[in-house]
Amino acid sequence: MSFIRIQGLATGSAESFSKMNRAIEINDIHPIIDKVYKIEKIKEAYKRIENGDMVGKIVISL
Repeated sequence: MSFIRIQGLATGSAESFSKMNRAIEINDIHPIIDKVYKIEKIKEAYKRIENGDMVGKIVISL
């Protein structure tokens, strides 16, 4: 089965959001980037997602 998922993140209050961002900064947390595609290669990027070949995030560079 092929699907695309868009996932949001609920952070609660503005104070909780600020604390979360501070924790991310202090602990030097970064997302895992699988591959960066130029906008001209967006079809290849979507194909990689459809095939489930990625580990981490797919980034589209403008």
